[in-house]
Amino acid sequence: MFTLFFLVSAALASPCKRSTCSFPVNGTSLDFFDPKFVLGQGLTWSDASRQLSDRMIEIEIDDRSIFSPSPGNVQTGFRRAELLPKMNPVNGTVYMGFEIQRDLSKDLDSQRHEYQLVWLETADYSTNQFVLKVNKGSLELYGNLSKGGPLLKTVDFTAGWHKWAIELDFDLNVLRVSYNDEPRVSYANDLTGGGQYHFGILKKGSEPEHDPHNGTQETGIHEGLVYRDILLSQCLS
Repeated sequence: MFTLFFLVSAALASPCKRSTCSFPVNGTSLDFFDPKFVLGQGLTWSDASRQLSDRMIEIEIDDRSIFSPSPGNVQTGFRRAELLPKMNPVNGTVYMGFEIQRDLSKDLDSQRHEYQLVWLETADYSTNQFVLKVNKGSLELYGNLSKGGPLLKTVDFTAGWHKWAIELDFDLNVLRVSYNDEPRVSYANDLTGGGQYHFGILKKGSEPEHDPHNGTQETGIHEGLVYRDILLSQCLS
């Protein structure tokens, strides 16, 4: 039913060279993702997404997109809507593919706000092992934030599709990254800590931008981002 993300074979070489490979995510169907997270309090995915085809989904945020993981932790400084895979492979080698495109009719406000789009968060919620952000009109891929978050790659977030293929080698603590049709580049990067993959929109506030409880957010927003061909494939020796 779902189309495989073609960069797996083109940019990452065959994921099936190892003996056991599984595909916990292969498309944009909500069946692959947790139905409850990450959403504004009282919202469902029918409020925060539009399924455009079996390959494409648009994630949307508005004033209601205030995540509240507990009554004492209401994140009024952020606006969030994120797909969390039901299965999270964090060992062996994981092949990740996805494409993103701006929706110019409800564009992200990246000149005033920083956004996280795709990342792996440690099991203790203390850091991200890698994160793709958009800030000041640029897509920025960072390594492990607890190690200083080195900037690995930056490109202009222009209209049109932006294709990413990321190989996470948990045995060697290495990221191998390909963007569009560019050659793959390897980076040493600490991938320890287990955790959860996120695909979506996390809009940080301003003044202070990284504070989930006190950051400033404008009202009356309606913003969206289109995802296509999300893939997670885990291969074990």
